[in-house]
Amino acid sequence: CKPHKRNYQILICIDDSQSMRENGAGRLALESLCILSTALNKLEVGTMGVLSFGQDITLLHALQEPFNDERGSFVCSQFTFDQKETKYQDLLATVINVLSNNDATWHNIQQQIQQFNMRIYNEKEEEEEEEEEKKKEEEEEEKKEQEEKEEE
Repeated sequence: CKPHKRNYQILICIDDSQSMRENGAGRLALESLCILSTALNKLEVGTMGVLSFGQDITLLHALQEPFNDERGSFVCSQFTFDQKETKYQDLLATVINVLSNNDATWHNIQQQIQQFNMRIYNEKEEEEEEEEEKKKEEEEEEKKEQEEKEEE
């Protein structure tokens, strides 16, 4: 096994709910997984994992294991596309948990979350400042109107 030229961790999450079967997207998702995994292996981009999600969330292929044809067949055989609901919050928690097993990845996730929160905080501050400025302008305008009325 030769070392990877790049060391990305790619976690592919596929919806295993009924809606995927009903609209024919389940088969397309599995075909895409096969194509994508082959390409990523050829490019030697790092490690790849696969999660199925819906009512239940299952790590079908861990990041630490090599992904080959045998593993790909096993992973594809685990999809039923008959889960009744999709629990997105549980999916996000699981993704964070899986990726947090690598300290560098977890550190990167934390940085991204902090940056995202900081952007939201800054946007809220800017909105509040704009509202205050508008309020001051309106008050000044009202003052001028009252002064003009008093002068008449």
